[in-house]
Amino acid sequence: MSRTIATLGKLEAMARLKADIELRRFSVYRSQVVAAEQRLEAGRQDLAAAASSSPGASLDEWRVAHALVGYRAEALTRAQVDLDAMRPGYEAARQTAARAFGRAEALGALGQTLKAQARRDAERKDG
Repeated sequence: MSRTIATLGKLEAMARLKADIELRRFSVYRSQVVAAEQRLEAGRQDLAAAASSSPGASLDEWRVAHALVGYRAEALTRAQVDLDAMRPGYEAARQTAARAFGRAEALGALGQTLKAQARRDAERKDG
């Protein structure tokens, strides 16, 4: 039984290392997604500001304002496409990290259960 407990402890240690790696990987994805969401929100605010500004009376000012709104709308679309492209990798990294963490926790709980069982068996044998 003690051999099984020791082996399980080693498996738990390896699972915790893998979980740590997967959580770090997920953290990197998360920071990239948060940055992309912030860029997207800034783009929305820029577009709203450009669309709500009133250009002067000349035709050239209207053309510049129209071009600025078009440029900002295009930048907003690119930011949304970039964010959408990140989402599948982000979700996969989240699921992998959750699985790895759950596996490590399950092995730890199983190890604790086996240790408690071994203690009870030893007490029964001695008592």
